[in-house]
Amino acid sequence: TLTALYHTGEIDLHKVVELMCVNPRRILGLSVPEIKEGSTADLVIADIGRKWTVEPEKLHSKSHNTVFKGMELTGKPLVTISKGVIRYDGRND
Repeated sequence: TLTALYHTGEIDLHKVVELMCVNPRRILGLSVPEIKEGSTADLVIADIGRKWTVEPEKLHSKSHNTVFKGMELTGKPLVTISKGVIRYDGRND
């Protein structure tokens, strides 16, 4: 999404967040978390300018099948926090 839509100027970052984060939660009837003091953290910290190449064996998924194998993408998640707990920390990848 970042590589094909945001970095090409097709959509802005606000629209990316709406499409990929906010709308799926609304469709599933889940509340949209807020970033504010006292709230439990549910967020992803990403470097939207970081270039990386998809290597399926390094993906954090039960399946390593991907049509993105070998593609260079721009924008990479660095940390995922769910219910206040760091679930993924790829800052050193």
